[in-house]
Formats: sequence, structure tokens, C-alpha cells
Amino acid sequence: MKKILIIVLLFIQSAYAFRDETSLSDNNTNQDMFPSSLNSVQKAFNTSNMHENVAVYKYEDENTYKVRLRTAVETMFVLPPGEKIISYSLGDSLVFKYKPIIVKNYQTENLFTVRPQTAGADTNLIVVGASGKIYKFYLRADNHDSPFLPIFTIYISKDGKIPSPKPLKTDFESLEISSENKKELSHFLSNKVEMQNANFGYISLNGSDDIKPDTVFDDGKFTYFYFKSQNGKIKNLPVVYRVVDDYDTPVNSRIEGDFIIAETLSKRWTLRSGTAHHCIKRED
Repeated sequence: MKKILIIVLLFIQSAYAFRDETSLSDNNTNQDMFPSSLNSVQKAFNTSNMHENVAVYKYEDENTYKVRLRTAVETMFVLPPGEKIISYSLGDSLVFKYKPIIVKNYQTENLFTVRPQTAGADTNLIVVGASGKIYKFYLRADNHDSPFLPIFTIYISKDGKIPSPKPLKTDFESLEISSENKKELSHFLSNKVEMQNANFGYISLNGSDDIKPDTVFDDGKFTYFYFKSQNGKIKNLPVVYRVVDDYDTPVNSRIEGDFIIAETLSKRWTLRSGTAHHCIKRED
């Protein structure tokens, strides 16, 4: 019995010793991974003002814009509002990393960032816009020891000024209407739809405005496409297709006053008239 007790005590003691050694080892590992100081703070920022990291240039065809970058820092490039980047060429894609700014459902095609992976390098960047303009940049990468401040944001504009902030345009348009207009719509339908229970969560994605409905809703069974018109006639009457696996699929539909009523439900719709089309999506 005494031998068993001694063995148990020795096992517990060794277990605590192993735990302490493991804990010490983990602490050492953490210290190696996260030293008390990286000593990589750029001293040039100690006396800099708030405006020194922003550059604004007027677009000129013959200009090459010089941009000072820094390791561990991303620089954002802002091209003129409405510009859309369709192509770019980066001289050194190994040291310098180009990244477009992509935000779902928002138009950010004029924004991108560049980040150098190491200091002491330079390269050039050529960006082609849908406007036909070609933006040319000379890029230089410094490190934290540099006495020169990096640029955080660079604006290229038509007049050499920072554009006034405006809400980003979306790639979609809500088709929902006011409560008052919802009530009025029910009077135009032979089968009265309870508008308070109808789903108006549809958005216009893209396509021809000539065949875009003014609103779309469903009652849980049918989908209603409403077109404002004069004399009760729908102009540019489109054909409604349900999108299934990215293919337009015909559906049973009928015209009732200013409505096209599709006798089914779908998350995505395509309206077509001749060569024109318009895409509709249900928000879930």
C-alpha cells in the first residue's frame, strides 16, 4: 500500500513539473514571436502634420506621378469619380502588390491600393481607364528608417482638388415604393393583394431603363411587375423570364392593366424586349 502511495505521489509531482516546463516553454515562444518592441516606428512622424500623407494631382496626359511608399503601409489610389479601371501593368509585381478595391454592390472601380513587400526598390505602374485615360506612376519603397514620409492616399482629379465626398453609387436600385403607393396598386388588380403582406424586396441590377418596371412585388405565389403608363397601355412591353442556373426560362404570365403578372416566384428575373434587357433580383 505504501509503495502504491509513493508511486502516485511521484506521478503527480512529475506531472506538475512537466506543466511548469511546458508553460515556461510557451512563454519563451510567445516572447520570441512578440518581442517587447519591434523598434520599427518611423520617427519622421513625430513632427509631421496631418496633411503630409495625402497627395493631390491634376490629371495631365503627359504626367508621371511620383509616389513614395513604405513597407508595412498600404497606399490608396483614387482616380477621378466615374473612372473605371479596365487594365493595369506593374513593372515589379514581386516586390509591389497591387490590389483593387472591390465592395459588393458598390461602384469602386476607380480605387486600388499598392503595398511594397520590401524597401529599397522602385518600379512603374500604368493604369488604363475606361475613359481612355492612361495613368502613369513611378513607385518607390522606403522603410521605417526613412526621413521621408510615405503617401497614404493619392488623388488624381480633373482640377487638382480632392473631390467632395459623396455616397458611393451602388450597382443596384431599390424598386420599393412608399406605403401610400402600395395601397393604390391594390386597386388596379382584379385579385386583391394584401399589400401589407406583400414582399417588395426587389432591386434593379442593370439593363435598359426603357423596360425597367417601376416596382416589383410578390404575394408568396405570383410575382407582379408594375409599369406606369398612360391610357392603361404598357409601352415597350417586355417578356418576363425566370433565371434558373443562370439561364432565362420562360414562365406563364399575363397582362393585367399596368401589370405583368408572372405565375411563379424566383430570386432572379430577366425582362427582355428585342435586344434590350433588364435584370431584377429579390433580396433575401
